[in-house]
Amino acid sequence: MTLFQSAAYGEEVEIVPGVKLRFHDAGHILGSAIVELKYEGDNNVHTLVFSGDLGYRDAPVMNFPENLQHADTVIMESTYGERLHRPFAETLEELAGVFEVARAAKGNVLIPAFTVGRTQDLLYLMAEHYDEWRLCDWHFFLDIPMAIEATETYSKYRHLYGVKLFGPDSHLPDLPNFHATMTTEESMVINQIESGAIIIAGSGVCSGGRIHHHLKNNIWRPECHLVIVGYQAHGTLGRRLVDGVDEIKLWGNKYKVRAQVIRSADFRRMLTRRICWTGMLPSRTGHKSTWYMVKIARSWRLRKNCGLGIMEAANREAFDVGAKSIELNITLPHEQYPNPYISEELCFSVHYFAIRKLNFLLRARALVVFPGGFGTLDELFETLNLVQSRKIKPLPVILVGEQYWRKVFDPDFLLQEGVIDPEDRELFWYAESAQEIWDHISSWHRRAESKLVCNPATAD
Repeated sequence: MTLFQSAAYGEEVEIVPGVKLRFHDAGHILGSAIVELKYEGDNNVHTLVFSGDLGYRDAPVMNFPENLQHADTVIMESTYGERLHRPFAETLEELAGVFEVARAAKGNVLIPAFTVGRTQDLLYLMAEHYDEWRLCDWHFFLDIPMAIEATETYSKYRHLYGVKLFGPDSHLPDLPNFHATMTTEESMVINQIESGAIIIAGSGVCSGGRIHHHLKNNIWRPECHLVIVGYQAHGTLGRRLVDGVDEIKLWGNKYKVRAQVIRSADFRRMLTRRICWTGMLPSRTGHKSTWYMVKIARSWRLRKNCGLGIMEAANREAFDVGAKSIELNITLPHEQYPNPYISEELCFSVHYFAIRKLNFLLRARALVVFPGGFGTLDELFETLNLVQSRKIKPLPVILVGEQYWRKVFDPDFLLQEGVIDPEDRELFWYAESAQEIWDHISSWHRRAESKLVCNPATAD
């Protein structure tokens, strides 16, 4: 520990000659920081910013990530970069409903939670909505020793966030009927309570820790509730419970899952918070910045069937700059709700996927395809088939990420084999950035002497 040196937010520290470091509040957990490195040499200055994991606008406890005024290069963590979730107010409404139903059922509520961040968010929300959610009949147990110590640290540094989580002279949450069970003996006493206990225990993905003991005593009871408030990784017990497993095994014994398993919306809305934060950098529009999206712990790629994330992200970008965007939503029992960033007057519902696709393609001036799975390939090849059979007018097809698409789909090979015409090959362009996408679309329409901007009413 003697090798570590602390620095306050906003304090500039020269770490080596010519390189200065400054930390900015990332709003993720207590002490999390955006790293700004400034290199001065050879008569120029270059500023590199690494976001780290970011907080979000309506976080229960932490501040919104600090706005930066300039960056030449931005490296952004994006482990969950394609995810967008519903408004946080809906999560609060859902939690209120869970406690209401659980009160009537007269059972216990189990909440697996991570030690830092999620636990403190939960404690604050229950204190803030204590009367509104009618929590006076409940006893609250924080049954994670490390989380108890982390919460005390939050108390020590309460000047780093803006909400009231603790009483004036207390290091415990300002929450009636709160119990911090540090010892094993204290934790074992909880297992004797059959009703009226809200138990926050680790681990957050149910892979170990004291939550196993509470599952053993409650998961088979239909009057109890298991509330999942965070991401559950594949292969974990938490993920199996979320996926609806009928039975679990603990210490060699099998237990039927009769408790109500509720997955509350994740408290962390990944892509939303990153879009909000990057939108605060003036250099996006006033300076030629280099932008990198870096996947921590795994190689970067636009993941899976990322159509929803890409479309919703594009809607959000348009929303942030005051532009309009359209949504054609499918009317099906399990279809997602229209995302909140579309233009309200341009939100339409249709009853069939084919109708939605046809409406888009009749008006489209380009097809931009990001790396994806079978759903993405289905959209791409169906569009190409309509163009090749002359059911719709030709349009440029921009394949984002040449290295990916060369392995998945190679139009040059198809041309060599004689299964497509040369004019079909001219539809395809590769791009690596938003600017390249726009340049290719514009170039194609100039060469084709076609209109890039159409009349939506007539599709001309």
